[in-house]
Amino acid sequence: MIMIRYFAVFLSALLSACSFTSYSWQPASYDSHIVWADDNSELAIGTTFYEERDSLEPLMGATEKRRFAYRLFLLKKNGSDRRAISTLLPNQLNHLYYMKKAGYLLAESTLDITGAKQVHKIDLQGNATLIASIRPLPQDVCIEHGVMEVLSKLEKVANLFSAQPTAHLKTTTIPSPNGQLIAHTYRSDCQKINVDFYSPTSLTLLEKQSVEVGAGDYDVTWRKDGMLIVAKTDLSTAWQFSPNQKPTTTTAPHCFKPVTRSSEVSTIGQVVRVDSHDIYVSEADVISGFGCQ
Repeated sequence: MIMIRYFAVFLSALLSACSFTSYSWQPASYDSHIVWADDNSELAIGTTFYEERDSLEPLMGATEKRRFAYRLFLLKKNGSDRRAISTLLPNQLNHLYYMKKAGYLLAESTLDITGAKQVHKIDLQGNATLIASIRPLPQDVCIEHGVMEVLSKLEKVANLFSAQPTAHLKTTTIPSPNGQLIAHTYRSDCQKINVDFYSPTSLTLLEKQSVEVGAGDYDVTWRKDGMLIVAKTDLSTAWQFSPNQKPTTTTAPHCFKPVTRSSEVSTIGQVVRVDSHDIYVSEADVISGFGCQ
């Protein structure tokens, strides 16, 4: 009986320890983003850090994650000589650009489940500067007017809304091919697309431009000649933007990605991928390097 009692105590303690380990927050990390430098000479990689634990609802079959952060590293094309270029930065990394010729990296991150974002410029000495804080757009319901009818007998109020056609565009912040401009593109109102041009050196606003567009889905890319292109994804309409010039219509691009010279695809068509902590470089079969626009 004594032996059985001791075994039960031991088993209970073991299960408690396993349960504590399983449901306590543990640090974790993985390499989540990788891009070529704009001159194809080396790579930049973003490592995501967070805490995780087993879900308190086992039937969901997933882990819970919190406290996201990221750190940027530079490395040679063969994956060697990995060196940190930034401190630990808050939030979850979304997009990364390495404008080596201009001397900086650009990183966009998501703050939380609301979709709020931040954009940082990191110089090659590791100094990070916040460029923009981006609030999520409201639901894409553009109300043109509302008509109220009162149903007296039922004492109810009904709102009848007429929805205005809407232009859909994801807010983007992208460096120009030579790194000498940063373009922040976003939608305001229902059918107005705005482009704010910034200097990456002084981080001052150089110029604001906008165009009225029709309903539909839109995307943004830089063109090889230094023009920023905003176009409908069906390629039926496109505009070109540049500081000190009025926006004008132009030929729709042949492709939208890569959006600038730094991306997962080098300008000579080599694709780099990262799988947790392993790096792979291959020749692009379908995806073209920047300049296909």
